[in-house]
Amino acid sequence: RRNGVIGVSFFKDHLRANGRRPRLDDVVDHIRWLVDVAGSPRHVGLGTDADGLFPASDSPIDSLSELDELERMLIRHFDKADVAGIMGGNWIHFLADSLPDSRNGNRIDDGRRHARVHGKDR
Repeated sequence: RRNGVIGVSFFKDHLRANGRRPRLDDVVDHIRWLVDVAGSPRHVGLGTDADGLFPASDSPIDSLSELDELERMLIRHFDKADVAGIMGGNWIHFLADSLPDSRNGNRIDDGRRHARVHGKDR
């Protein structure tokens, strides 16, 4: 409704109730559930928190290079465009549509500029 994006956490307690280390299958299941709840794959993106918030042993991956496998797994459930969005494109679109361009105060929207008029865009 507001065109937001939900970030999929990779933290074990967010993916598995039993406290065991999650697998990429758990991430895929969670993404599918979030897409159903959000109503569209456009509103789901990775939010791995793989920046040291928790140890890698609490995540389904040891290295970001393993995201390639996640992408291959998602293609079984979504089309290529939706997978590209989930893997990062949805965040790019969301941020481009939401953040002002620091050079001129206009919003950035997929490379197009929309001037702010009376506090509203477009």
